[in-house]
Amino acid sequence: MRKMAFVLGGLLLLALFNSCENGTDESPSKTELLNLKEALDVSAQQLDDAVNAIELSTAYGLFQQGSQLKGEQEDDVPALNIYLEDLMGVYAYDPVEDSEGSGKTTNGHCKSYFKRIDDSEWFVILLPHEKVLKPHDLFDFTPEDVINNNFKITTTQFLFETDQSMKWHNYQLASRFDLEDEYAGELWVEETRQEFFKSKIYSKFGFTDEHFISIMAQFNDTIKLSYSLENTEQDILFNETMVFIPFDASEELALQFVYEMLIGDIKIVRTFNDEQQIVYVVYKGGELQEDALVEVIMPNGELPGSINCLFMHMSKDIRITFNDESEVLLSELIGDNQEVLSNLFEQMKELYLSKMIVDKLAWQIYREQDCEVGEKMR
Repeated sequence: MRKMAFVLGGLLLLALFNSCENGTDESPSKTELLNLKEALDVSAQQLDDAVNAIELSTAYGLFQQGSQLKGEQEDDVPALNIYLEDLMGVYAYDPVEDSEGSGKTTNGHCKSYFKRIDDSEWFVILLPHEKVLKPHDLFDFTPEDVINNNFKITTTQFLFETDQSMKWHNYQLASRFDLEDEYAGELWVEETRQEFFKSKIYSKFGFTDEHFISIMAQFNDTIKLSYSLENTEQDILFNETMVFIPFDASEELALQFVYEMLIGDIKIVRTFNDEQQIVYVVYKGGELQEDALVEVIMPNGELPGSINCLFMHMSKDIRITFNDESEVLLSELIGDNQEVLSNLFEQMKELYLSKMIVDKLAWQIYREQDCEVGEKMR
């Protein structure tokens, strides 16, 4: 499939930027004996190997519908607090047909799709794999359907807190997925929202026991986006980070936009040259490559300082010219992997798996339990 930032406005922006770094500059360079072109090619090959492993994983199938559901919102989001203790138990997908042909009516408005089959300290759901692959069909069935609950979601952390006005929200999730008792991915999410324009999201997903992707998105006085692919040794195979402070006329900030990209041992950063002009430079193993020229290309007409101007948003490309005057476009070097990762990062940022699958199942089971309590009180 192969087809430094210096902020003159103070330490705040630099501190926020450095919080994304993993200490890679302190590690011995893995490309010390290679020139820049060779090192970049090695790093791109390692990225390619990781993306190939992800595409071959069972977990990758969970994201195939996500790109078609962009922008969709959760239905029936509860306006109350729900915790793991409210959901604990083992539930099997076992819909019972009512007169309308979909679900058993318990008290006039509640429909039953799950049967509690055991106690557990976790929230465990057993359901057909095909239901997870097509979230719109989670609660669609016919009496002729043969149910095979071969997919298991084990949630060990679930916290959903909100106020009645929905202006404040706190959400935490940790879930593992298994298909036919084989590992099919693991998801971690933390999300906080205050009012309408302040939010912070961190989400991480393990496709295999070797490769993880993560995103961090923060929107308030400071905007921060970070996309990362790493392995179990915490080697960063790819990372793109942007930090942006919206312009304040009362502040004299010479630079309010910070950008960095890591591809293995290669780092590209936005900085100043001696004439205080904004330039992009490249490092290999922490060493500045002074003979290399870095150019930024905006194929869609984005401004270099735009919030949307990211390689993983498909709105930015980078050309590197080496000391032998040969050059490479990162989009060509990375090839199809750019689109694969871009789609995965977008779905992670939208919290696709948690909102469209785990949460929908949690809301449904919570409602069913509430209906059962209501029935017993009659």
